[in-house]
Parts: sequence; structure tokens; C-alpha cells
Amino acid sequence: MSSNAKILMNVSDIASNELKSAAITLFQTFENDPLINWIFHDKALYQQNGEALFQTWVKYCVLYGKAFKTPNFESIALRKCPGDSKSSLWRMFRAGMFKTPSLIGKAGFKRLLQFDALSIAERQKNMGNRLFWYCWLLGTQPQHQNQGFATALINHTFALANDVPCYLEATNEKSLAIQLKNGYKILSSFTLPDSNIQIYAMLLKNPMEALGKTNGAS
Repeated sequence: MSSNAKILMNVSDIASNELKSAAITLFQTFENDPLINWIFHDKALYQQNGEALFQTWVKYCVLYGKAFKTPNFESIALRKCPGDSKSSLWRMFRAGMFKTPSLIGKAGFKRLLQFDALSIAERQKNMGNRLFWYCWLLGTQPQHQNQGFATALINHTFALANDVPCYLEATNEKSLAIQLKNGYKILSSFTLPDSNIQIYAMLLKNPMEALGKTNGAS
């Protein structure tokens, strides 16, 4: 059995009492991410409230989507299920997202809404009414990167998706290169307002085929 396959067997769902541990991993991963930095626009504010923001995102996927982890939270993946294109107020309330404006500030919340509107419009343009898995976030602690943990969560996602396409947005060149290697194709891109930050909309049409190639190469 390959090392990737062994890690894959140890992927598990994040429990409701593990939100903080998962959020810490995401906080460490995205500290220098262009999109997250653009939203917060203030390093001190991110240090103060970034973990709390990620905790609401993890909780949303625990309640309504899929949230995966490797054994010791080395890597975290958040996925939205096919058909979950817009978050209802009730779902946002249950996930604790109503406190988002207080966590990222009025200007940060405005930027988050701008990104959300652009992202939804791009998804609608690219996918129409087709069902897809929205691969929202994938983060690995810096000290555990390039060790197969993220690959385990990617493979787990592909196996779960089966023949339903996977859609994501790459927010930096490293992420873009990784997803191209995993078989994703670029559909389109957009630029964040008042910045030169490019967001790439990407699609993997056949997750099971990509999973077979990944396992065959391991």
C-alpha cells in the first residue's frame, strides 16, 4: 500500500468539538494568502480575529457540507455540497457568521461581500445549473506541507465526488500550479477590486479519473 493510500485511510470528518483545532490550521495556512490579506487589510486584525473567522467557516461545513482532517489536523479541507450555491440566513446564524463584521471590520466585511458577489457570478457564468462540489478551502500547516497530507484530503474529496465535477478558486500561483497538476482546468479569472490579485476559477470534470491517475502515480 502506498503512503498516500495509508494517509487517505486516516482522513476523518471534523467533529463539532474540533472546530478550534481545525481553525488554527487554517489560520496558520492562510496568514500570507493574497485573498485573505486583501479582505483583512490589517495584519494585526488578522492575528486577533483570523482564527475566529475560520472557526465559523469550519462550523458551516460541519453542519451543512463536508469538513475533513488528517489525523493530527496537519491538513484541513472544507467542501460545500452540490446544490449549496447560496447560504441562507439561518445557516449563517447557526454557523456563527453573523459576527463576521465585528471580526474583520466594516471595510473588511465590504471587501468580503465584494469577493462573494464576484465569486458567485463567476460560478454562475461557468457552471449554470450544473451540480458540482465547491472545494472551498484546503489548508496545511506550513511545517507539514509537501508531505502528502493535502493529497490525502484531495483524494478523499475525489472519491466522495465520484462523477460530480469539483470546482474551486485558486488565489495564488502555488495553489494554481498544484491544482493544474491535480487535473483541474482554468475556466476563467477575475481581479479583486483595487488590486492586482487574480482569482482563477477551476474545474475538474471527472474526479474519479483524476483519483485513478493519482493512485497510479503513488
